[in-house]
Amino acid sequence: MAGIKLRMSTSWITPALVVYPDRIKRIFRLAVEMVGDPAFLRRMSRAQVAGYRAAYVGGGYSSFKVCDDCGGEMLAMVGAPDVLLAYQPIGPKAVRLAALIRKYPGGRGSLV
Repeated sequence: MAGIKLRMSTSWITPALVVYPDRIKRIFRLAVEMVGDPAFLRRMSRAQVAGYRAAYVGGGYSSFKVCDDCGGEMLAMVGAPDVLLAYQPIGPKAVRLAALIRKYPGGRGSLV
């Protein structure tokens, strides 16, 4: 693969996240080829970019693990069918989680 060159700019806000959609799609395909079925993959979704998460859902991934309610909401917004929340929501976080469940009733959620 040819290298990609970025022109540096003094107007960039750093640190910056640079996403290469073609590389992401290639990695999705490779992972699915390795396991045979995207249902066997539970993607740990860390990128706080809704379009990146939408690409996972569109790429056939159906199970995700998140470490905060914001990540879970972003996945619900793009139609992720199965989200595992890797912490126990207590107090205000439990109230927010209940609101998210009401707002996005179509998906399935789990807690650790």
